Amino acid sequence: MSDPHAHFASVIAALPRGYSVRHADPAHDLEALARLVNAVAEDVGEPFRYSADDMRENLDAVEPANDTIVVSDAAGTIVAWGSAYRVTDDPSKPRVFLMGAVHPQQRAQGIGRALFTWTHARAVEILAAHHNGTIQAQCTDTDERTQHLYARFGMRPIRWYTSMQLHFSRRPTSRDLATTMIPAGYHARAFHE
Repeated sequence: MSDPHAHFASVIAALPRGYSVRHADPAHDLEALARLVNAVAEDVGEPFRYSADDMRENLDAVEPANDTIVVSDAAGTIVAWGSAYRVTDDPSKPRVFLMGAVHPQQRAQGIGRALFTWTHARAVEILAAHHNGTIQAQCTDTDERTQHLYARFGMRPIRWYTSMQLHFSRRPTSRDLATTMIPAGYHARAFHE
């Protein structure tokens, strides 16, 4: 395996002046990463929000010192991150998921392209020993910037998911099942563990 640190030079060269690059530090970066991911989710209309514990799970599943990259601005604020999340324990379907985010206020500067170039190269290295490996990524259908970035790297959509949402502020709920409106043909009962 090549040295993932060696690729930092190409990332740094692609970034605007004043930005720095390093690997993610699970002991110190979790809150900042959660804020970053949530800012991006809000910007593209994604309803899910992440906590520091969610980010810890993401980093626990990779080798942060090899498979992650964090970009900070001159003030030291994390403005972008990327990760090559390996799933190579199943020899019939080895793959690497590319994850990452660029803060909405930091877009259109080449940061996302530099991050994606790094994570994509890292995925290629990880999959070098797997002849049938694939590189995968995901985004919401409202995130057109990310879709364009994926297309630049030759990626194409192969799967779609639908998430259903119930907005309690728009549809009041009650614990009293007798007053709950249930469509004809359906039954409601309390959930018991």
